[in-house]
Amino acid sequence: SDRTLAGTIAGSLFRAEAWLSLACGLLLLAIFRADTNLPSRTACIRIVIGMLLCVVIGYFGLQPFMAEIRSAAAQAGGVMDEAMRMRFGVLHGVASLFYLVQSIAAIVLDWLKANQIQHYINENPRLTDDELFMLGYAQPEYIHRCYRGWNAPSRMSSSP
Repeated sequence: SDRTLAGTIAGSLFRAEAWLSLACGLLLLAIFRADTNLPSRTACIRIVIGMLLCVVIGYFGLQPFMAEIRSAAAQAGGVMDEAMRMRFGVLHGVASLFYLVQSIAAIVLDWLKANQIQHYINENPRLTDDELFMLGYAQPEYIHRCYRGWNAPSRMSSSP
């Protein structure tokens, strides 16, 4: 039927899109990793990793289950029963949601790259444990570790 043919064509397009997305994502990851002058480098890398996860989960995770339902329907004469339709619809909706998230992430990535969004390093004066305790911090060394942990990725991604 026309609906089966449309599904087959769409499946072929999604397969090509998934492999192309993986290749482009890995290339973008390598480019952002090498570009030390990009102010929003860390955010861009995280967004690309998120986009790659969307592709892997959306296509390589959900697609096999959808193909299994399609093949079961083909064996039953090309007709899905109510349970199969429901399961296929849920899987299709989840896959569409991953595709939407991936598309929004691409828009955010483009915006970050185009606007050269700066990142900032929090630099507070180094206070002694007694000074921090007087300010109300119960475990002062914990505060120093938090700032070191917060600032470390920003320092690593900053241009030399």
